[in-house]
Amino acid sequence: MEAALTYLYTLASLAVTFGSFAVIAVALRQEIGGSLGKTHLFITRVFIELAILVAVLSILPGFLALIKLQEEHLWRFASVIAAFLILIWSISYPIRRHKAVRAGRFALVVWVNSGLNATAFCSLAVNIVSISDASGAFYAAAPTIMMLRLWGNFLHNLDTFVRRK
Repeated sequence: MEAALTYLYTLASLAVTFGSFAVIAVALRQEIGGSLGKTHLFITRVFIELAILVAVLSILPGFLALIKLQEEHLWRFASVIAAFLILIWSISYPIRRHKAVRAGRFALVVWVNSGLNATAFCSLAVNIVSISDASGAFYAAAPTIMMLRLWGNFLHNLDTFVRRK
């Protein structure tokens, strides 16, 4: 369990650092003379939300370890909480994005992001319903996938923030 917790703490640090970096990069848009429209603000909010989500999911098992749950129950309980948070966020994301971007159809990026969310959710579901012992590896896969999503979203939207209009 120690290796999984160490990995998750490192991931939490990366999430907070990258979230901060992303916000600074967005602030540079204003510095070079660009304004932040509704779409920019939504994308920035998604960066912040994903960074916080990854950080929270990453420190959750460590917190649960403090209340002395058995390891198998710890990973299963953490998976239930994480799956709930990812599910709520995943359901609200396309709706909020549609309102902010005002696109007629969902873009490919929405489908890719939804697929990544579903993959993270499924890794947690394996832990929840597993007949064998719940695993830190399946749990850690979820915040890792969400972190990869954050990086991908940042790179996908970088041109949106750097380009002047």
